[in-house]
Amino acid sequence: MKGLLLQQWFSIDSDPELETQINDRISFKKFLGLSFENDAPDHSTFSRFRGRFSKDTMRMINNELLNQFAAKGLTINA
Repeated sequence: MKGLLLQQWFSIDSDPELETQINDRISFKKFLGLSFENDAPDHSTFSRFRGRFSKDTMRMINNELLNQFAAKGLTINA
């Protein structure tokens, strides 16, 4: 779920690009709780997981998190 949120927040166009960005960005690995030595999940993992949710559900989750961040004075700087 966190990977899909990163994809949305940072306007990452594809699942393979998300995988690459996770492997390239320490901040992404830290946010996801991944070890720096381990690779990101395969890009197909993201598409399969995304298929379990409707677009409306993903939008609701994203909006709720952004509202919670805003309430604490936090923002996403893409």
